[in-house]
Amino acid sequence: MAKKRNTIDVILKRAEKLFETGNYLLAEKEFKKARQKQNSPEIEEKLAICLKNTQGLKGREWVKKGQKAESRNDLSGAVSCFREADGLLHETWLGDKIREIEQRLLGCDMVAKAETAVRNKDYQAAYGFYTELAQIHENENYLSDSAVCLVKTNMFDQAVELFRSLNRLSEAARYHFGYALAKQGRYIDALGQWEMIDSNAAAFVSQQHQVLELAVEQLNASMKAGADLNGILADAGRLLGGKAVHGNDRLVKELGAISDYCRLALAAPLWETGDYGAVATLLDTMIFKKDPAITVLCAVTYYHLAEIQADYTGLMADHWLTAVYATDLARTVGDDPEKQDRVRQRLVRMAEDRINTMAGSKELNGAVARLFEIDKSLMADFLAISGSRHGSPSVPWICTPCFAKHYGLSDTVLALIRENRDYFRDEAHYLSTGACYSRVGESFYALKTRSAKDAFNLIGTMDAPDSADEFINYALGLIRFEYGKFVLENGEKNFLDYFDSTVRLFETVPGMEKQFSQEMLQYEGQYLFEHEALLGFLYQLRPSGPISEAYSFVMGQTAVNRFNRGRINNKQCHVALEKALAVDPGNEYVIHLQAQIAIDLEMEALYNAMNKRKMGKAATLATKSSFPEIRDKFFDFIEQMMEHIEDSELEKPYRIVELNELLNSCMAVDPVHPIIDTLEMKIQLLGD
Repeated sequence: MAKKRNTIDVILKRAEKLFETGNYLLAEKEFKKARQKQNSPEIEEKLAICLKNTQGLKGREWVKKGQKAESRNDLSGAVSCFREADGLLHETWLGDKIREIEQRLLGCDMVAKAETAVRNKDYQAAYGFYTELAQIHENENYLSDSAVCLVKTNMFDQAVELFRSLNRLSEAARYHFGYALAKQGRYIDALGQWEMIDSNAAAFVSQQHQVLELAVEQLNASMKAGADLNGILADAGRLLGGKAVHGNDRLVKELGAISDYCRLALAAPLWETGDYGAVATLLDTMIFKKDPAITVLCAVTYYHLAEIQADYTGLMADHWLTAVYATDLARTVGDDPEKQDRVRQRLVRMAEDRINTMAGSKELNGAVARLFEIDKSLMADFLAISGSRHGSPSVPWICTPCFAKHYGLSDTVLALIRENRDYFRDEAHYLSTGACYSRVGESFYALKTRSAKDAFNLIGTMDAPDSADEFINYALGLIRFEYGKFVLENGEKNFLDYFDSTVRLFETVPGMEKQFSQEMLQYEGQYLFEHEALLGFLYQLRPSGPISEAYSFVMGQTAVNRFNRGRINNKQCHVALEKALAVDPGNEYVIHLQAQIAIDLEMEALYNAMNKRKMGKAATLATKSSFPEIRDKFFDFIEQMMEHIEDSELEKPYRIVELNELLNSCMAVDPVHPIIDTLEMKIQLLGD
């Protein structure tokens, strides 16, 4: 029976069950048994998971065992248990506990001697005691203390070597390690050690700053000596990414300059060999890319890359226009404005040719070309603003929106736009310019260069602005408005949801309201009734002249549409047109429609009266009507009836009676109408 319980299959089944229930301690024992019988990668994997999960449990078990041994005064056993626990838990207090018990084991003799030597500043002796303790107990903590003593005896080389051999260092030991490195002149490595110390003590911070100053001086010296530029670049990057540089703008700037110098020096041979991709990689990590000269270099690099890689066209356009319109470029060609403009236009045409001939889809090329046109217009505006600022400094940066966003210049440009509000030809020009540089500028650009759908979808992917200014409100309102029109034309039912901010948009930019109203007046699509609903929605919120005119016009169109499709009769159509005229009493189109419907209604009444031989009523309708068409139709009916009587087989007396009835009706309407003479003549002939 025992053999059966210990077969490999039974052991594995038992281990798997324990593993699945999370009993990793027992599962570990079973997997170890299984491994002895038949090992496999699956068993090793499960065993590793068990060991990972039981490490803490085992460590705490060893702590309990150590505490029990210590309570029994079994100090050797306690030290052994606590060491096992320290190997599993790596908690600081365990090291202190082990040292405490070891001191008790040694009767505090050697430890006491070491501590006495430290107090007496006899660090050479203390070093010896700590080294001996480390050998006896195989404890790195004593070696760390030995290394600290070496530092204090100015034996920096030995101290650094010893520190490097240790696996773990306390913050105190790490401080001395850094100090020793600094004394060796390895300032960057020293700061690297101090980076790992969590302390803001004023003396320590001051010491870091001093070493940082020395590190920067050392980098400058290495650069002048022609040392490895890649190494200098890496070291400068380490310093810029460290804590010591925080708050020291002067050193940040100096390190940035060192880094950029190295990048430019490394880029020079790459440029000569035409490796523009590698040059671009270096330029992308430049720190002071806002420097006009660097902007020019970026523009030309991206220009070369855009010839074969469409991805670089956008970067080329942003940097190219920014470089072309920079004041530095203007100064290089002289003070003649006409010459400056000729050079500028020639350079712009170069970029346009590159965009038009770049590899890529027609759709992509078209979007980039449209974006370039917008940016070119923006640059022209800012150049004009710069030239109009009499007596004040030139605009520091004439740059595209993407360039401004990437280099943190957007707020500066927006302030410039607000400062020069009077320059812009109208509110739409002013707000559109600001929208390009706003936090929703990417979405606004998508509206101008791609589609309303792309623009609207982009809004959802962008970080919501903390607060909205006039430019953001305009951009968001315009995007929702244009997307609403897109949704409307695609037959979606919720189109009104996107026009909630349209009234505010129209109030801000009245010209847009007029343009929209004109579009409505010319609409001939299949969603006529939806357009009526939209205009009705806007009319309720803003019954302005343009909206009223468009709403009334479309109301007239929908009324006629329903009438022509047999959805409503003449009277209902007349009522609908009355409502349209109430919205815009001067709507000539609706007035004309109303007149036509009124004629149709009177014509229908006239026909019914004459068809029923109610000649008096027919005469009254023809007499009172304000439409000549009704009177003419009345006499047309009389003529038809007269001919019908003549062709009938009625006896003469009856025909005379009916003709006299027609004659009397005509006399009531128009006593001098020519048909009266005809009737009188026919009656006379019948009487003879």
